[in-house]
Amino acid sequence: MSDPEKTEPDPDVRPPKRRKWLRRSLTVLGVLLVLLVAAVFWLNGPGLRLLGPRVAVHFLEKAGLRGNFSVGGSLTGGLSFSDLHIEGDRELASLTIDKVKPEYEWRGLFRGEIKGLVIEGVHADLRLGLEKEEALPEPEKPLLDLKKLVETIRTTRGRVIPLNIQLKDISLAATKEGEPFLNLAKSAISHAPGSDDFLLELGAVTDPQGREWPAQQSAIVWSPDDLTIARIDPLPGVSLREFALQLPAGGEPSLDTQVMVDDAVLVVSTAPGFTAAKVDLREGRLLVEQVAERFGAPLPASAALTSLAVEVDGILPDPAAATGSARLLLENV
Repeated sequence: MSDPEKTEPDPDVRPPKRRKWLRRSLTVLGVLLVLLVAAVFWLNGPGLRLLGPRVAVHFLEKAGLRGNFSVGGSLTGGLSFSDLHIEGDRELASLTIDKVKPEYEWRGLFRGEIKGLVIEGVHADLRLGLEKEEALPEPEKPLLDLKKLVETIRTTRGRVIPLNIQLKDISLAATKEGEPFLNLAKSAISHAPGSDDFLLELGAVTDPQGREWPAQQSAIVWSPDDLTIARIDPLPGVSLREFALQLPAGGEPSLDTQVMVDDAVLVVSTAPGFTAAKVDLREGRLLVEQVAERFGAPLPASAALTSLAVEVDGILPDPAAATGSARLLLENV
């Protein structure tokens, strides 16, 4: 019996394409990986510095503003923003910031976490008293939910207290109808991580009459259940003492403070939810002519307010429907 014929391989038949396809796929994947890594490195530094200002300018223009700034550093090594300049045609005439430096660990950025913020050299020019632009009538806004507001403030505190915040060399100039109205010299706000205290270093203030109010220091204490200011002097001879905004968990806010005008002490308090308020002249007296002149509204007559008690109910939700009573005593009219 003869052996079956052996088949010889046909030289014209091509080898399987699987290996060639695999090699090509690996090559393509390798190229894509290299491009991806290059893109990440580009976006981490040069790309972010190039695209960041362009994206920001786009959103500024949508808000009716014009501006530019520079980006330095890298996402992983630390970013900084400098030479920020914004201009507008309405209330905000211009805003300049020398430098903004966020403090963070780059891994935490994916969770939206930062450790602090340092801002240097802030100056704002404001226009006050502009006529409002004509706009379509807006639908009636819902009443302010004060309980929700308190909850938001308490939640915000939990995010702010861990931060290092340094705002340096802040100044402000405001005009009204083209005339100088208010000028705030260089000021600063600082907060150490974990502290309840926000330290204020307020520069001298110049009023519309050209009078200068001296620089001062104060502090805002932001505790879990309240926000307090021991003392701040908004005007010469006018002092705000023991200011306390109560922010109870699950409740509505209320306010207690003392306003000192020269030798007079006015005690101001509100009910929770600001539904009612009381003002009592606890000590001293108010010289009406002197107080009016201090606020830029001189009166042709003089008098001494020696007794004052004001009670107002129903302030919220509709202030126009509020009712109240006032008892006062004027002497030397």
